[in-house]
Amino acid sequence: MKLATLCYVIDKKINATLMLHRVKKGNDVHEGKWNGLGGKFEKGESPEECVIREVKEESGFKVIIDGTNFDDMSDYRPGYKASKNQKIKSPLVDLKFSKNEIREISKSLGLEIWNKPSSPCLSSRIPYGQKVTLVKLTLIEQAEEILQDMGFNEYRVRHFEFPGNENTNKMLKLAKIDFHEKDLHKALNENMVKEINSKIKELGYDFVTIDLAGLKSGSLNVMYKKKS
Repeated sequence: MKLATLCYVIDKKINATLMLHRVKKGNDVHEGKWNGLGGKFEKGESPEECVIREVKEESGFKVIIDGTNFDDMSDYRPGYKASKNQKIKSPLVDLKFSKNEIREISKSLGLEIWNKPSSPCLSSRIPYGQKVTLVKLTLIEQAEEILQDMGFNEYRVRHFEFPGNENTNKMLKLAKIDFHEKDLHKALNENMVKEINSKIKELGYDFVTIDLAGLKSGSLNVMYKKKS
């Protein structure tokens, strides 16, 4: 079995996705189709390195930049390491722009998204050592959409799995919800707790918990730091 990556580059502002039209390669069984960007792993590549290389090769982009900011440098960022291996530029890091400075500049420029809550990649909700799958990511996305519909602004649904009864192969799923401190009091209301628990469990989670410490960026890195 050969491993490969597939990446969709999406611009949500104009509701458009960057796709490749396969018309050049001879004897292509997929000729005429529109595909996302991606391809097979090269020896020694991580998934992040593979997808970054493939996007550069297939899109023809000479320089790729990301939105990593200077505050991110205080935490463990495996994706950032992979991006540097592929020569991706991080201008906000180079300029030492913090999150607050970026928001203030965006506000002064009249950008509507200046105070939009941070929204890291969904895979960051899954602990190190546990496999990232589309099923898990879909569950996390659905759970966070429920919280959004309930009026919460900033939160993370952390996805954990562990073995159940020794007589079954079923893996039990736990959703640990981190709320921003300004929403934590609202979330701990008795009726709200019951509603959150019921709706999240309807998705297929066996257990639902709320972290009393509140939302902290990179909280799953605590275990990594202790181990290292």
